[in-house]
Amino acid sequence: MFTRILGKSIARRKQRVAIAIIAVVMGAAIASALLTTSMAMNDKIGEEFRKFGANIVVIPKSETIEVGLPGIAFGSVTEQRYINESDLWKIKGIANWSANVLGYAPFLYQVVQANTSGGSPQNVVLAGTYFDREVPEFKDALGDNWRTGIIKIAPYWDIEGEWVQDEGGGNGSIVGTAVAQALDLSVGSTYTVKYVNPDTQNATARELTVSGIVASGGSEDSQIFVSMDVAQAISERPGKVH
Repeated sequence: MFTRILGKSIARRKQRVAIAIIAVVMGAAIASALLTTSMAMNDKIGEEFRKFGANIVVIPKSETIEVGLPGIAFGSVTEQRYINESDLWKIKGIANWSANVLGYAPFLYQVVQANTSGGSPQNVVLAGTYFDREVPEFKDALGDNWRTGIIKIAPYWDIEGEWVQDEGGGNGSIVGTAVAQALDLSVGSTYTVKYVNPDTQNATARELTVSGIVASGGSEDSQIFVSMDVAQAISERPGKVH
């Protein structure tokens, strides 16, 4: 009885029923489209922001000492401290944030004298870092060792040539465009860097090869980048990063 009444009611109001069905379908479609757009927008915004590089900087705690006489300030001296390289993986293990740490890259800085045969020495900042390093403490979705480094956190770098290989990269280096111009370097060129330890006055020299030239529009254009192992060996600071 109820079915027959319902059938007659629908038959007599075909247009109203059709409009109601269309309204429901349109409402569901609009809600689905908005939800999909919202989720895609979050992913897209996150991807675009990551192109600007790291959004968290971790530095060691250092003591600043004010230098001067009563009424005369000469400035301040900051004690140089380091982070143990063996502790870096803990960044990825921060509670409740592991999935959000997409990558990190440590740096070890020192001022060196860079020189090519027949050229004049230039003072340049040499930075040791990770380019694409395995982190065995963590696994990716495929069960392989998680990898991190500059390649992951600085996709905006424009590289002419090739990246340096962390494992077995030897004496490969990435030089900034300003350094390449000052030293007349190109991909495949060789040059020498010399570091003088300010504490021991020991001098360490090493011949490097240009694997690539970086143009980022930032301070990287005036620096030289090598694998962390090479920088630690040159500056006699094994296992340390800034």
